[in-house]
Amino acid sequence: MLVPKNTKSIKSKPAQNKFIQMGRLFHAQIAICGAVLAVINAEPPGYKKA
Repeated sequence: MLVPKNTKSIKSKPAQNKFIQMGRLFHAQIAICGAVLAVINAEPPGYKKA
C-alpha cells in the first residue's frame, strides 16, 4: 500500500476518517467474535450448544 508524503491532507478528510473508524469497528467485532469462539471451543467436549 502506497503512502503519500502529504498525510495531513488525507487525515483531514471526513470520509477518510469515517472509513478508518469503520475499519476499527470492523476489527473490534472480529476480535469479539474470536473471543466468543475461543470461549465456545474451551467448553468440555461433551457439552454442545444447540
